[in-house]
Amino acid sequence: MFRRFCLAMFPLLALLSGAVSHAAPPGFRTLEIGDAAPDFELPGVDDRSYRLANALSSMGVNKGDRVAVLLRNCSEWFDIFFAVASLGAVMVPVNFLLKSKEVEFIVRDSGAKVLLVGQDLLPLVDPSSKETPELANVICIGQAAPPTPALSYSDLMEKAKADPPGREPPQA
Repeated sequence: MFRRFCLAMFPLLALLSGAVSHAAPPGFRTLEIGDAAPDFELPGVDDRSYRLANALSSMGVNKGDRVAVLLRNCSEWFDIFFAVASLGAVMVPVNFLLKSKEVEFIVRDSGAKVLLVGQDLLPLVDPSSKETPELANVICIGQAAPPTPALSYSDLMEKAKADPPGREPPQA
């Protein structure tokens, strides 16, 4: 009961930003994730996750729907986690060490509507496969112009609204 009350009263992103601001040393604003990844800006998590949530919502992802994620360790995991959670959808992490048929089985078995995949792992996925009928969209992270029918993550993020999903922007 108490947990449900807390989750209803405080948005997940507000809890995260509050925890970071209290636990982080003064002036702490970035987190370095590996050698290849750019610095991860903590204050931008809510903006990026709201953009992704709105993009996923426009693709028909609703509460209870599955969103599969096939990525190596990268900063986009934070954005994806909070975007999917804010929609009430279920994230289905897929191990990047699996073979193509195993990835296909997990995506089909989970009933995922959307698959977010890293550009280096795109060969493991056949976006036009008849074997995954529930899969409506494949979003490629890290490639400006992925092969059709995959969509570009950066293009989606650029076009989507940064407002909390399901709410109208404030009137001026």
